[in-house]
Amino acid sequence: MLFRGSHNGAGLIRGVTAGHFDHVALIIRTEAEGKNDFIILEATGTYGVSSAKWSDIRSEIGVGKFYEKVTFRKLKCRRSEEFINKFDEVLAEVWDLKYGIGLSKIAKKVTNGNSVALK
Repeated sequence: MLFRGSHNGAGLIRGVTAGHFDHVALIIRTEAEGKNDFIILEATGTYGVSSAKWSDIRSEIGVGKFYEKVTFRKLKCRRSEEFINKFDEVLAEVWDLKYGIGLSKIAKKVTNGNSVALK
């Protein structure tokens, strides 16, 4: 899932990355959420790596709201048992981890072209 935010921080991220979107999330579908809902797995400055239900955030999307635009891109990969187990391992490792991005990380990215470390 790709988001385009309407807040100042979102514009800063798009400026540095030269991208149209400024936030990403993974969609996790489970039987518990039913056919018309799903879980969004994301990392935010406030909560770190966490999840939210689509039904809880979709009212925040639209002109004049926190996210002005959202789009979906399907991940095409073989979802083998090994893939699912590894995903679960990585998720357990990063769950609740906080990340930060500051001017020093942005300046480093701009001056030497290295990737911005978000952890």
